[in-house]
Order: sequence, then structure tokens, then C-alpha cells
Amino acid sequence: MTAALADHRPVCVELSTISPEWAEEWHQQITCRGGIPVECSVTGSRPAATSGTLTAFLHTPVHDARTETVLAAITSQRHEFSRPGNPARFKLIFNAWGAAVLHSLGVFARQLPTHLGEDYQVAARAVTTTGWMAAITASKLPRLERQDYKDPDFAVRHMVKDLEYARELLGPLPLIDLAINAYAQAVADHGAYADFTAVGDRGAS
Repeated sequence: MTAALADHRPVCVELSTISPEWAEEWHQQITCRGGIPVECSVTGSRPAATSGTLTAFLHTPVHDARTETVLAAITSQRHEFSRPGNPARFKLIFNAWGAAVLHSLGVFARQLPTHLGEDYQVAARAVTTTGWMAAITASKLPRLERQDYKDPDFAVRHMVKDLEYARELLGPLPLIDLAINAYAQAVADHGAYADFTAVGDRGAS
């Protein structure tokens, strides 16, 4: 690996969600061995990966045509940060925020049939078409209704990992602690590779 970096000066694209400390060390290790680091956390889950329309959060010290070739094949949006580790910092906050929202969707979605009975379908139509939450609920509520967690767009175990990194970054926050507990329960109830919407199941509280 060291020889390949030194001899070929490759572009090295890191697509994972990792800790900021790991990202900064990775930049240093690749650079000092002659490679070009491209820290490139992505989001969009499996549908965007399949269609090549992921969104990238990236930092690279050198713009290279090879980087453009890779990113053009897999992304449709890019947000470039000025400092190593900042894509990782942003992605962890972004994921934790989304994880908390999805957890809350499961908590409150379960209240609708309990309190509205036969009017649940009216309520479901309203929350998936009305207001700022509509995009989220339209995307996730059908999976919660069907308990469709076996074919993951994003595995629940990865969300637990991302939330643990976020807690290291941000310190103890009640919403993160609640979310970690809920997603860990989803892993226990549905398995590590269930879809992350399993957090909304009645077994994950």
C-alpha cells in the first residue's frame, strides 16, 4: 500500500462516515505517502447509491480530474468544506439530527391509530402531504406501517455507530442518548442489518 501510494500518487476517496479524528489522521497518512486524500462522506442511502445521485460532503487539498471522474459517477450534489475533518463533523451532526427525527416519527406515528381509530388513514394522508414534515413522513411512514425492515436502505447497526461517533463529538445530549438507546433496541429486536426505520417499531422505544 505504501509503495503504491508513493509510486502512483493515486487519488484516495474515503466514502465512509468516520470520526473527525480518524479523518484528520487519514488525510495526514495519505498525504505524507504521496497520495491525494479526498474525504467524501456521502448520504442518500441505497436508492441514491443505485442511481448515482448521492450527496457528498467533501474536503480535498488538491483538485484532480480523477476525483471528478469518481464523483461524477456517484453524486448529483456536492458540498465542499475547507478543513480536513469537517465533512466528518458535519455528517455526524446531520445523521444524529436525522436519527432523532426518525425516532420521533415512530413515537408519534404510533399515537395516530391509538387516538384516531378509524380516522387513521385520514391522518396518515394529512401527515404525508401537509406541512414541512411531509417529505419525511411520506418517505418513511409506509415502511413503518408495513413493518418493512428486511431490505435495508441503511442498516440500523450503521446508525448506532454514527450516533456513538456523534456523542463523542458533541458530548452528552439527551436526544442523542435517547436515539442511541432506541436504535440499539431496534438492533436487538430486528437484527443488525434491518432497515433503520425499524427504530419506529413498537419494540423500539
